[in-house]
Amino acid sequence: MTGLINLIAAPAIVRAATALSSNETAVPSAADSGSQDAPAGVAQYPTYFTSLNGISPYPVRPPWPVAGVDYRVGVSAGVKLKDPASIKPNVASRSGTNPIVLRLEADDVVLDGYDFTMGGWWQIRSNGHANLTISNSRLQNLCIDIDTGPLTVKYCEIDGLGSAGETVFGCLAFLRTGVTSFWRYNWLHSAQNDFIDLATSDIDARFNLFDTMGYEAGAHADAIQFAGDGTANNIKILFNTYVHMVATKASPSSFIDLETQLGSGTQVMNGPEVAYNTASNTAVGGLRGSTFFRVSQVKGTIADAYVHDNFADLANMIGVISTTPSPGRGYRKSGNTLLRSGQRF
Repeated sequence: MTGLINLIAAPAIVRAATALSSNETAVPSAADSGSQDAPAGVAQYPTYFTSLNGISPYPVRPPWPVAGVDYRVGVSAGVKLKDPASIKPNVASRSGTNPIVLRLEADDVVLDGYDFTMGGWWQIRSNGHANLTISNSRLQNLCIDIDTGPLTVKYCEIDGLGSAGETVFGCLAFLRTGVTSFWRYNWLHSAQNDFIDLATSDIDARFNLFDTMGYEAGAHADAIQFAGDGTANNIKILFNTYVHMVATKASPSSFIDLETQLGSGTQVMNGPEVAYNTASNTAVGGLRGSTFFRVSQVKGTIADAYVHDNFADLANMIGVISTTPSPGRGYRKSGNTLLRSGQRF
């Protein structure tokens, strides 16, 4: 972990009654929004738009199926998971306790159908090996530490354990410089701090549910946070959901922190897209959060960022989008809608 500190300090569908502007995209299909390939079982928050944490029904909602609301994400219901102690040592070796460190010993490893909470806390490290896939598995705490990509994580549940979670750093997945990653149909919840921390690298995250973070006092919790050097030409953060369910000690800082920070100042994001995401903070009695979407060129360059067709509830948040100190050249936003009023943001 020595590199860590160097990098990071279906209800009825109704849309807002505002016509699409010329630079807005058309309503995506159900296939585009991911519902057709969802895991089996009941969605985590089917009342998201009608009565979540006692809110009144929202007058508008996204006109596509929403992850964790209209369809389940994470591990399919009823699946029997395997003990990771059965993984062969020529695939991955293990050592230690709390965490039990699982080090890859080969490229192109697929870890499918494991319960990485059996016997304690397991932490998967790529150990210089490429093209790891983790699928249909349950994990906890800081469970993914990757130095060589690409990485694919799909149909997994990752539990930060809330107030009982690990506080050395507090994120659940740490991707080092240059690691490209793909995230599909995952349920990440109850984080001490962040969910996914990465350098300025490519990430394609779709159909995931990010659920409540900031259990650690003093946390500056972001669901997806960029920090460090690199060049990213394929940042796609689409059709994800954020829900903040309980009053945590720090409350959320941002859902998606599209920010060039730390590092040498040479980092570059080209054409990042943040679209079709849904976010709310319905925790009762907690601290106000910051903003759900941040596009912030602190160092380096952000070019042609496009934030469009997102839905959010401004309640319990200071704002919805922050572009301080600058969103970079070519920044665009369109079609973003407040759930409580149908107004654009």
